[in-house]
Amino acid sequence: AYARAVTLDPAFEYCTNWLVDLELDAGELDRADEYLTRALAHEPSAFLLARRVLICGKRKQRAEAIDVFRKTLEQPQPNAWPINAGLETLIELGAEAEAIEALRTASIRQGGEVACEKFIEICAAKGHWVDGEAHLQKTQGSVRHAGLQQLLRSMAERGQGERVLALTKRRREELAGDPLTWGVAGYALCSLPLTRLNGIQWM
Repeated sequence: AYARAVTLDPAFEYCTNWLVDLELDAGELDRADEYLTRALAHEPSAFLLARRVLICGKRKQRAEAIDVFRKTLEQPQPNAWPINAGLETLIELGAEAEAIEALRTASIRQGGEVACEKFIEICAAKGHWVDGEAHLQKTQGSVRHAGLQQLLRSMAERGQGERVLALTKRRREELAGDPLTWGVAGYALCSLPLTRLNGIQWM
């Protein structure tokens, strides 16, 4: 049924994604690539391009995977799957540094909210708190707020009460400029014993 659908409409992305996944599971890389090539000829998307990164990964095509991952990041990101899939593939290929640098670049663009969240998440996982916050100075608007929210969540998840307290004091006015960011700050404060009283006062 999926094959019939893309025969009638090669741009039908939903069916293309299913077909590509089925072919990848079966180890049919050439057939998966054919479906992608047809769909991408009509309109690229993060989901299609991320699947091409997966194919490059299975073929051990390191340079090609990096290039396609960069193109993936240029597309709108409805959710984090394309970035996560591409990042995992590049790490397996030994190209983590290139992947993170591509994320760094994408995370300062307009529309780079998901990329910024992922970049901040990586900074937090590596303990690069100062670098992560400094990076946010290069962002604007909703991208910066997405990054701030992720920074606060990461600090809370890792028990960084003193960092949460310092960040909320240092950036209080900025955090108050967006209702969701303000709420995430309150959650971060309330979730940690050290800052719970501050969180009650914050909210």
